[in-house]
Formats: sequence, C-alpha cells, structure tokens
Amino acid sequence: MKLENILHEEYKKVEETAVMKLNCNNSHVTELYDLFLNWKKVLDNNSSEFRYVLTEKLIRKSTVTYTPEDITAFCLLLPSFEENKLFLQYPLGYFLSYLVTIHQEKTENEEEYLLVTKHFEKRIDRLGYENKAFLTIDGDVGNDFGERNEGYVFINGDAKDYCGRFMRDGEIRLRNAGSSLGNRMSFGNIICEGNSGLCTGEEMNDGAILIKGNAGDFLGDSMRNGTIHIQGNAGKNIGYHSSEGFIHIGGEYESFGESIGVRIFQKGKQIFPKPMSPEMQQMLRELDERNKINPEYLKYFSPRDQKPWSL
Repeated sequence: MKLENILHEEYKKVEETAVMKLNCNNSHVTELYDLFLNWKKVLDNNSSEFRYVLTEKLIRKSTVTYTPEDITAFCLLLPSFEENKLFLQYPLGYFLSYLVTIHQEKTENEEEYLLVTKHFEKRIDRLGYENKAFLTIDGDVGNDFGERNEGYVFINGDAKDYCGRFMRDGEIRLRNAGSSLGNRMSFGNIICEGNSGLCTGEEMNDGAILIKGNAGDFLGDSMRNGTIHIQGNAGKNIGYHSSEGFIHIGGEYESFGESIGVRIFQKGKQIFPKPMSPEMQQMLRELDERNKINPEYLKYFSPRDQKPWSL
C-alpha cells in the first residue's frame, strides 16, 4: 500500500478536529520516518548518554524540513508499519516533543501543533518534554507529560502520573490526572477539568493548580509555595510536611497531615491554622505595646550590629 493511502486510512480512524486539517507533504513524512529509524539505531548503540540528550542532538543536526502538519501526519502514520510493533519500548515522547520544539525554535512558528494519540494501543510517556509551543494533544498521554513545559498545552484526554513535572511557565489543560500532578513545578498554571490522584502539587515551588473535580490523598504534600484550588473534595493528609502556600477546598476533606506550613481554606474560610479570636488578638496587641523599646534607648545602639557601644 502506498504511503499516501496508508496515511489517509489511518487518519480516517480518528476524529477530525477543527484545530487543523491534514495537509502534509508525503516526502517530508517519509524523511521523518527515516529519521525515526535512524534515531532508534542511535539509541540502541548508545547506552551511556541520556536518551533525551541523544534525541535532541540527532534532530538538531538533521537537515530534514517539515511543517506542523507533517508532524501530525507522522504521528498518525507510525503505528501502521508492522515492523514497529515494539516501537513503544523507545522513549517516543522525546522524539515527538523535540520535533515540535526544534521546529518552533527554528521557524519561530506561533501556530498550533497537533499530535494525535488516541489511535495508539498504549499511552506515550514524556510527551511535551521542554515544550515551548502551542500544542494540542488529541487523546490520552502517559507519565511525565509536559516536563519542563513553558508553552501552552491542551490535552483532549487524560494524563497519567507526574504531569507538569518541573513545569517552568505556560499552561496545561487536561481532563483527568494521575498522581503527583504539578510535581516540583516552578511557575505556570495547570487546569484539570476532572479529578486528580494522590499528591497533587507535590513539592511544588510556585504557580497555580486548579482541580474542578476531586483530589486524592496527600494534597500539597511537601509543598513549598504556590496555590492549589480544589472545587470538589479532598482526601487524607492535606498539606503533609508543607512549608508555605495556599490550599483552597470547595467541598469536604478527610484529614490534615503532619508538619503543615500552608494555609488551608474551606469554602472561603481559613481552617488551618485556625484564625485567632478577637480576645487573643487584643492580648497580643497589648503585649506588643508593653514590650516596645523606648526610642530614647535606640541612640545607644549601633545601627550596624545593634549592640550597645556607649552607655
């Protein structure tokens, strides 16, 4: 069967989206496939270097020219070849991610890229790695989606664990998420239309996460800063070993964790730490007034080290 026929047969198996029509160059897609086969050989022969490093080097040095539509077509075509039954053993997410990232860097393209994953038998891990583009994923994704993301991503599907890990900026929108959503993210926004699993916001440093459904146990586990909004319910051990940040819960929750440093709100009211009563606030104000240093004494202290230098 000709490449063109295979390509359009595969495209018929998935729903056409309004985001982009398939208008690819078949010779470019063939060159991308040859590059893919070369990439597999490089990985097989180099076990010492990190696979994402080898992938980036190979694609950057490549002279293959392609368009965003060619990337979409290549993604659709890949499962059609019988010799690729074991291709999912390779970190395909790195390969597809760098096709997008390097093309966007070289062309300064501001258009949207589309990757279709719903026709794959298994979910692809590490898609969206170091993404800086406007990217749409039509289908579910695997683990570590959007690691070090700086772009704007829409996932028309679910993600497994560690989505948005080490996220630097931008935004990720998705349907449902597994565990450790936003793990160690530094900035940006993650919006989950459904539910998230265990450890949402685990070790996050900053940024914001919105869950429109429910969140699992250990919400904000070891959280260092940032904001998490849960419109639904939350599980056990909220804020476990956290240091700073804010957690807002719209529904019910089961329990707090240990060593909590975040501020926790439920339905708009702060529930941890519990706000002080007016009487306690007044008592602290009185103590503060009583313990104030007389301004006359300050002239005897050095402004540099605050130690008395003349009496």
